[in-house]
Amino acid sequence: MSKEEGKYWLVRLLADAAITVAVVLILFRVLFNIVIIDGNSMLPTFRDGSIIITQCQFVDLERGDIVVCDTDGYDGAIVKRVIAVEGDTLDIDFDTGDVTLNGEVLDEPYIREATHQNMGTQFPLVVEEGHVFVMGDNRNNSLDSRSPDVGQIDQDDVRGKYLFSIVR
Repeated sequence: MSKEEGKYWLVRLLADAAITVAVVLILFRVLFNIVIIDGNSMLPTFRDGSIIITQCQFVDLERGDIVVCDTDGYDGAIVKRVIAVEGDTLDIDFDTGDVTLNGEVLDEPYIREATHQNMGTQFPLVVEEGHVFVMGDNRNNSLDSRSPDVGQIDQDDVRGKYLFSIVR
């Protein structure tokens, strides 16, 4: 290979690398987000330091979805599970730990332990239009919608929806 061909090859390689990096950065700013779990409120699903990928563009939130959202009651984003969506009636019996959604006790195999921590929200409640009610899987060690400081989450404050884990 001549000196000129070598220079051309190097310039082409650097240009291709720059384009690849730009595309990846755009994808991870517009379509996806990398989130590092801070704390143990989602045990046993995620532990402190777990790394997850979330989808930034989504159509609907459904019960059971894991979301990253902003809230006024916490400095920074929180990662929680959607328990109820707009129009749902939610009740929690803090003595038995049962969570009841629209008259049916939820089967929650993903939680660490039953829900005994009352944080001051009055139940039963109906989830407001355009909002979701979220809770951590580690119910007795989670600041979530049960707290008036967090409350129901406006769907516009949901940053992303969980897709998969890199490190669990």
